[in-house]
Amino acid sequence: MMMNKNRMIVKASAGTGKTYRLALEYISRLLLGEDYNEILFMTFTRAATAELKERIFEFLDQLSSGNENLEKSIKELYPEIQINREDIKNVKKKLLQNKDKIRIYTIDSFIGQIFKKAIGPSLNIYSYSMANKIEAEEVYGEVFSKIIDGSSFNEVKEFLEKTADREVEKYINVIKKISEERWKFSLLKDKNETLNVESVKKELYRNIIEVFEILKELAELPKKEFVKLIGKASKLIYDEFQLDLSNSEEVIKYILENSDVLSKEKYYNGTQTRGGSLVDFKERLDKAQKEIWDGINKIAFITDVLPYEQDILKIEKLTRGIYDDIKFREKKLTFSDITNYTSEYLEKKELDLIKNGEVTNNFYEIIGGKITTLFLDEAQDTSVSQWKVIEPIAKACENIIIVGDEKQSIYSWRGGNKGLFLNFDKILDGKVSSLSTNYRSEKKIIDFINTFFSSISKNYESIEEEGWSYEEVECSKKDDKGFVAVMVDLNLYEEIVVDIKERFTTIREDGKINYHGIGVVARTKDALNKVGENLKKLGVPYIMENSLSIVNHPCIREMMRLFKFFIHNDFMTLLEFFRKTLNLGEEDLKYCLENRKKINNYIIGVENKEIEIEEEIKENIKIELDRIIEVRKTPYDEIGRKIVEEYSFSTKYNPSRDI
Repeated sequence: MMMNKNRMIVKASAGTGKTYRLALEYISRLLLGEDYNEILFMTFTRAATAELKERIFEFLDQLSSGNENLEKSIKELYPEIQINREDIKNVKKKLLQNKDKIRIYTIDSFIGQIFKKAIGPSLNIYSYSMANKIEAEEVYGEVFSKIIDGSSFNEVKEFLEKTADREVEKYINVIKKISEERWKFSLLKDKNETLNVESVKKELYRNIIEVFEILKELAELPKKEFVKLIGKASKLIYDEFQLDLSNSEEVIKYILENSDVLSKEKYYNGTQTRGGSLVDFKERLDKAQKEIWDGINKIAFITDVLPYEQDILKIEKLTRGIYDDIKFREKKLTFSDITNYTSEYLEKKELDLIKNGEVTNNFYEIIGGKITTLFLDEAQDTSVSQWKVIEPIAKACENIIIVGDEKQSIYSWRGGNKGLFLNFDKILDGKVSSLSTNYRSEKKIIDFINTFFSSISKNYESIEEEGWSYEEVECSKKDDKGFVAVMVDLNLYEEIVVDIKERFTTIREDGKINYHGIGVVARTKDALNKVGENLKKLGVPYIMENSLSIVNHPCIREMMRLFKFFIHNDFMTLLEFFRKTLNLGEEDLKYCLENRKKINNYIIGVENKEIEIEEEIKENIKIELDRIIEVRKTPYDEIGRKIVEEYSFSTKYNPSRDI
């Protein structure tokens, strides 16, 4: 049977039957004659992959038993499909026999396959382990340490002091951001940077003169006065120079000193240039005004942005080199590492994986076969790096089905970019459709959601860079049930709990209270904890979904800084302990950075009595180092208590309140 080619972008709000639709689309591809091995499905979580597989087999069972509703749904999507029960059974049998070969993956696992089979070996990485959170964070500190020890430290320090408020932790965060978002720097490298500031200044001056010449021409007309014709921007220039603009250097200097105003305020009074006879004047003024604004912005770009870009590209190159050296040597990678390296090296000609923007036959051989249909689920969370891997596959596909909901974008912390999803119709020349009926929630909840997001959408419509619109969702339930309350007073915890128990619970047939279908959402963990405490007082059972853990307690975090130093001799965590726990000032921290080797030698000398101590250390730093060395001598099973006692954590963190 001839394949049905299509490129669809489906917007699916929560509860609108997304998994139902995806399972039907997958089965439809099979019924249209496509081999399961040529269908690639990607989503974000393992739970989602498991749910889809389960739903596919469930639907195949129901279709083979003659489920008319499912048959009708498939026919609505693809009228040309002829549903035959024997064909359904054969499809199911084939899938069951090859269950481990069905290509339904998380995006991370699929990109991981490409890396493991193609990219890794090209980088001499044949095996690797996944870095845990602590190991991943430590690398950024190690990169910073190597920068400090290197010949480029002063150059890097000058840049970081401009961007990171002179705090060690923020320095490391800058390095982390550079490392995680390395794809952005390739865009900077590709930009045309041939602008000449002097030629732009000359053009800016010419346009300023042009505006005043046009205004003087207008002032010669009946009932037109020069002072009424000028706008806020030109008035500032007029007040400074009157009409003597002969000194171009002074004029340009003044404009650049006042660029905040002069780059956006009007140069003429629009109310004085209305009427058909003034159209030519207005058009000339508009053109000159726009070129003035553009000129001021170009000069700012050349003098401020380009040098910064050049600086950051140098820092990025240095950071990338050190970071990659550590990663390639230790072979402990994060998901971000794997995605970044795959997106970077995928286009290398020598690998023969991409040609003319599409994947090659060599790529298909490496990953296990051709792909004719691509499903991308939760597409609103796709990052640019991930899309750089997926796009050449998509371009080579006959069918693309992309599903997402910009309102549910939750992976921005990992580079997820809902802007990609909003533009997939243009990127892929696809048709956009929406799942418009909610089957999950009660009507009043849907009414609230529609009102809430419609309001946000109207605000966004005025912001060009967002360009986001909301389509209201219908509720499948017609009775007017449900309840939503937005609590403006954040201290009504007791009232919330009493309301839950007395107003919204129902009695089950067995006489027990039914708490099903009630949820509380709060912005902070603290607010949720207070609701939980009050629920507990009234004997209301609840499940708390947050990430509270003793390891996140500030006392434990302070202790962990010392442990990291003890175990890894990580100088940066020692500095963090000095800054955050001991509150050492900027001068002392600067002293430590500049005398790192001296401090390390002192610690080694004190701990190894056979080594003579030759280093002189600043007295207050020496006192703290001696305390730390004493703590380090404590037996393993007593060191935690020793830290708490030595640094008075039991007083600082009141046990009845904090631990």
